[in-house]
Amino acid sequence: MKKPILFCLVLVVCLAFIVPAFASEKEETADTVTGAPLAELSAEDRALVKRAIELTDERKGPQTEWVGPTSGPKLAPDKFIVFLGSNFQNHIVKVMADYAERLGEEIGWRVVSIDGKGTVDSWIAGFNQAISMKPDGILIDANAEVLQVPIQEANDKGIAVTGMHALHIPGPVPEYGLLYNSTTRPGDIGAALADYIIAHSNGRGKAIVLYDALYAIARAKAEAMRDRFIEVSSVELLEYANYPIAEVPTQMPQIGVKWVQEHPKPFYVMTIADYYYDFMVSSLRSGGVPTEDVILLGSDAPPSAYDRIRKGEYQIVTIPEPWDLFVYQTFDAMNRYFNGEDVYTWHQPVFCIDSDNVDEEGGINDEFIPQNGYQDRYKKIWGVK
Repeated sequence: MKKPILFCLVLVVCLAFIVPAFASEKEETADTVTGAPLAELSAEDRALVKRAIELTDERKGPQTEWVGPTSGPKLAPDKFIVFLGSNFQNHIVKVMADYAERLGEEIGWRVVSIDGKGTVDSWIAGFNQAISMKPDGILIDANAEVLQVPIQEANDKGIAVTGMHALHIPGPVPEYGLLYNSTTRPGDIGAALADYIIAHSNGRGKAIVLYDALYAIARAKAEAMRDRFIEVSSVELLEYANYPIAEVPTQMPQIGVKWVQEHPKPFYVMTIADYYYDFMVSSLRSGGVPTEDVILLGSDAPPSAYDRIRKGEYQIVTIPEPWDLFVYQTFDAMNRYFNGEDVYTWHQPVFCIDSDNVDEEGGINDEFIPQNGYQDRYKKIWGVK
């Protein structure tokens, strides 16, 4: 009777080792996003892919938390603000102007907009024109790096200069003469786009980074895309492509087709502005390029990007910025300046839009309006109904 008991004990011990090993292998190979098993990657790459999946899920979530100011000075009355836009041919820049003018009407501030027409010379001329109008404040989205001379002149005259996307640095930027610069941290946007590709491709994506080196904020976004993406050794960066936004209408139709001819498919493109795709997609479509061959991810989120995502037409992701909120943020900074108080610095988290949540957080109207009550909160602080 001892031999059967001994055999059973040996069998139990063997199963104790075999079953966990099998379960572990099954669990590892089943951990997939697109169907390609993570087990084929190195341990380090598997960890990076899992991180990208988790962060992407977080960035797609609700934007309801308020981390902005809860107190501040009442609104200074009868102020005059000039908005200098970088280029009104860019839909997003025109939206900034519209939001600024609308908020001015609502709170009793006069707001006038000037089109910078997409060139440094025009920005400088526009800024000088703004100074000559003797405003209380100037709001810009043009690159503050190339406007240092007129910005300093405005500072010397006591004019409050604020920015939206004027630099890659959010918050007060005294070294560039900006009382405040409203922008989502560009490194966060760049990393979010790269993470989405890493997650979507299960760590196997081939990608192009598309940007305009003229803008500091564009360089910061692009560098973050590149650096985050190549942390994963199993991906491939195909190009780090610098194309001026001012030349997008003439260059992009040919560039998209050129990439299709030169690179293995499918491949991804991630960019600092969806504006590039407005002139690329039509040539891809007319050339009969399958939507699964060229996978586009962008930022800024104009209505055209929402439309492409809804239709599944090449673009799968955009990262919006809350332009209306940024106007409130910059106006609040100027109001605190007019009242002799320090500005309040805070940052709205990154929001990642894809087909799962394209109608959320204002998306039903093709705009990013965080559902954190920012409009009512700022107006309550200012004493405005």
